[in-house]
Amino acid sequence: EMKEIQYTWSSRGPTANGHLGVCISAPGGAIAPVPQWTKQRNTLMNGTSMASPNACGGLALVLSGLKAEGVEYNPFSVRRAAENTSRYVDTIERFAQGYGLLQVTKCFEYLKTFEKTKEAAFDYVVSVGSGAGRVASSGGRASGVYLRDFPDVKLTNALINIKPTYHRDAKNEIKQAMVQRLLIKSTEFWIDSPKCVMMHHGGRGLSVSIDPTNLDAGAHYAEVHGMDASDLSKGPVFKCPITVVVPEKKQDKVGAKYTFSAIPFKPGAIFRKYMAIPPGATWAHIAISPKGSIDTVRKFMVAALWLKPQDSYRQHEINKFVAIRTGSVEHFNMVVEPNHTLELAFAQYWSSYGVCEMDVSVTFHGVTPSPMPLLTCGAPNVYRVDITSAIGKETVEVSASLSAKETNHRPIKSVIRPLPAGRRDALPDARFVYEIVLTYSLDLAAKISKGKASFPYLNGRLYDSAYGSQMYMVFDENKRHVFTGDAWPDKLTLNKGKYTILLHVRHDNVSMLEGLKNLLMVLRTPLSKPVSLAGYRTYTGAALKQSKFSNTGLTPGSSVPVFFSAPSTPSGANPGEMLVGELSVAGEKAGSKDPNKYPIYCTVPPKAKTEKKVDDKKAPKPQKKKGGKDAKEGDSDKKEEVKKEEEEDALESAMRKAMIDCVKKIKGKEAIEKALASSHYKALQDLHGSHLKFLELQIYIAQQLKDQQKVVDAADAVIAGIASDDLAKYFGVKNNDKDKALAKKMADQRKSLVAALHAKATACMEIVKTAGTAAAPSEKKTAFEKALEEYIKWADEKKDKKAISTLQAFEKLAKGELGKALKDAMEALKAAPVDKGAFTKQKDILKSLGWSEWVKYFEEVEKVNFPKKFRCF
Repeated sequence: EMKEIQYTWSSRGPTANGHLGVCISAPGGAIAPVPQWTKQRNTLMNGTSMASPNACGGLALVLSGLKAEGVEYNPFSVRRAAENTSRYVDTIERFAQGYGLLQVTKCFEYLKTFEKTKEAAFDYVVSVGSGAGRVASSGGRASGVYLRDFPDVKLTNALINIKPTYHRDAKNEIKQAMVQRLLIKSTEFWIDSPKCVMMHHGGRGLSVSIDPTNLDAGAHYAEVHGMDASDLSKGPVFKCPITVVVPEKKQDKVGAKYTFSAIPFKPGAIFRKYMAIPPGATWAHIAISPKGSIDTVRKFMVAALWLKPQDSYRQHEINKFVAIRTGSVEHFNMVVEPNHTLELAFAQYWSSYGVCEMDVSVTFHGVTPSPMPLLTCGAPNVYRVDITSAIGKETVEVSASLSAKETNHRPIKSVIRPLPAGRRDALPDARFVYEIVLTYSLDLAAKISKGKASFPYLNGRLYDSAYGSQMYMVFDENKRHVFTGDAWPDKLTLNKGKYTILLHVRHDNVSMLEGLKNLLMVLRTPLSKPVSLAGYRTYTGAALKQSKFSNTGLTPGSSVPVFFSAPSTPSGANPGEMLVGELSVAGEKAGSKDPNKYPIYCTVPPKAKTEKKVDDKKAPKPQKKKGGKDAKEGDSDKKEEVKKEEEEDALESAMRKAMIDCVKKIKGKEAIEKALASSHYKALQDLHGSHLKFLELQIYIAQQLKDQQKVVDAADAVIAGIASDDLAKYFGVKNNDKDKALAKKMADQRKSLVAALHAKATACMEIVKTAGTAAAPSEKKTAFEKALEEYIKWADEKKDKKAISTLQAFEKLAKGELGKALKDAMEALKAAPVDKGAFTKQKDILKSLGWSEWVKYFEEVEKVNFPKKFRCF
């Protein structure tokens, strides 16, 4: 028969603010009903999901009995009764069970007996001012004294504030009449407190002295109780928890290594030790191995934790399950900081039977880089980092790289409004919960794989956040939901295109939400290929990229410099973006590996102005004059003329582009027609009427006016202005592209030709549609087919797959070949899954085929893929 034990994975106190953490306990194992998909009626389940309904059911019985007998109660009196009557289990630590197992009958009798006492109408709220300990006092109001970090473990005077708090329905007469004489009692000898105090409605402060100097290593818990002097049988009417953590004595001069041998374990047994993190430590290496041989595999829980004020405990913990076998050694490495206390706990899982012995060691290491520079891509510079060993002999092994880029985004819209005044969002005292919804816009030029959208001001905090909740959703350009994130952003993958991100935050104070209107969102995008940063031994070596840094041994207190040269700008990085990466400075040895990843930031500056290189082979050779001298003067004049012509061409090109861009910004049929009649447009036409860019502008204007015949005519003009035979000869063979100017010219002309052919084919298709697919004249159908055929010749099969398939689907429809049309429509949708036009085209073909079930399916899918509005939070 097994004694009463707490599950090894059950929550334990104290909380960071000094509260005991666990109030009461209840049985956490039960035969519970389970969902039908498990193909069984019920099963054995463990956890808070079992203990909570058990405790709630027990207290429901208490409240039911009180109502039946007409006994008055409130939340304060019920909680006090449950805690004061719980049964303490000697085999379970206080931090795990709280005040003990809930006793339903005793709780009921307590409430009946002390129904009319003064404190039944209120609760004593305990807070600690000075002397609470730096962990407990860092987050605001401390609920107890928590001397956790070893610098705090000394003689301490704490100020405990006790104040009665009444239920909101309590009458003022009761508050005014409140006077209670309390006896003050401490549960441990190392706490000195006042003997008694007269309590009134305004509360009182108590000065308590805590002397942990003679306590053994480990966690020590005590309480300061307030007892009603008129009736001590009530038990405490208030409790102030006091926790002191005394670290292990140093096993060497600096406290860098701790060894614990032959530790006995059995199911549910917990091994817990506290160690002071020595000065200069940056990581701790933990090793656990069996002592001798064990008959079967043992399952263990491993937990390590140190607390840093204002940080979430998740940032500084290890919490894992491991399987221990004969001869195995499990290694754990975690980041630490000096002047804190590391808590280490091992527990053999409650259902892992058998006894065994374990050896445990903890070794602190300290290797620190300083300072961490801000790099600049493409700028000639050398950056120095000094790496120091603070504790023992270490090997410096430098590894650095830039792996992602970060871009900052501000919201384009913010809306604050009260949530509906229902029971869920209405708070006591006529307070309401408000929400703010921030809208961010993204236009991705390329696919993002395993990126991350984060809100640094909010992320990383949940229960300790200043706000009620935080959640964001990502939608594509069709308002389709594609991703959801919360306080801990997960990796997301987004295809090329436009996206909208909505962030939702709640609070009952509008001014708190007002401060979020310009909240920054950071989008992290992994680089296609990480940029490695090589370290060098000397400044000169980094400048010349010679003599790379190799592994170097350091003795305690010594340091070595490492020099980095500025990296080149990676592809895909744009000016103004920030590149981010990591630096590690220590290698792995016997399972000990530095887990620190020091952040590296690198700015991307504006592109440098590049001068044209002169090819010596192509440069004109100096000519001789009749008198035997070089003809330098004539060459100089010729160069000046060429330079002047280039500048004039660049100016003319810039002016033409600016005028065309201005025309493209005009929207609306009337506005466009007015602009076409203006003198400015006529001047543009007179100057550049035959230029390719002006001819392309005519296609754009015709498309805006929705005059399909004019689109065809304008497209023909562009096609006629491009020497397609020369393009065919150029792209028909493999070119080495040594002449980059020619390669760019040919690529631009091909792009213009493909765009014009696509515009012509699309316009011909619309002409046939307008006339009616069946009734359209044959010459119009023939014109469309020829335009499509010519477009397919020049289009890229991969990049233009959606456009090609869409036009081919219409071609098949016009011929009455519905099956082939459906196939092409499916290809178009496959190439562009978020394109509503391609989706609608496929649905229309299904209707033409009379496939009603498929039509119904597409109508349902359409609601999901192309919703009318964004999903609600």
